[in-house]
Amino acid sequence: MYGGSTWRPPRAAATALPTAAGAPIAPPSPIPLAPSGVRGDGSVMDTTTVEVPVKRAMLRSADRTVLVADGSKFPGSGLARVCGPERLDVLVTDEDADPGTLDVVRQAGAEVVLA
Repeated sequence: MYGGSTWRPPRAAATALPTAAGAPIAPPSPIPLAPSGVRGDGSVMDTTTVEVPVKRAMLRSADRTVLVADGSKFPGSGLARVCGPERLDVLVTDEDADPGTLDVVRQAGAEVVLA
């Protein structure tokens, strides 16, 4: 210990490495997703790229997927695509979300809830 602090691994490394090493994960179902953004084609994006494989694994094992994204997430940005709109069951957002993107998500089969 130097200067009254201890070393801790970065948050992303602490969450991603156990799964990358093969440890099983059992996410809640439905699984809530919080993206960095949602693109006009409905793609769910994330900027924390080391977490994307974990989110994809959680999606594969979930019964239902609920995306929670306020209007500031539309149009989206992010470095890596987590999934497309076809993997969503529900999108919870607000009235500031892009109407065109909401239509794309609806057409892919997801319920859109304005809250």
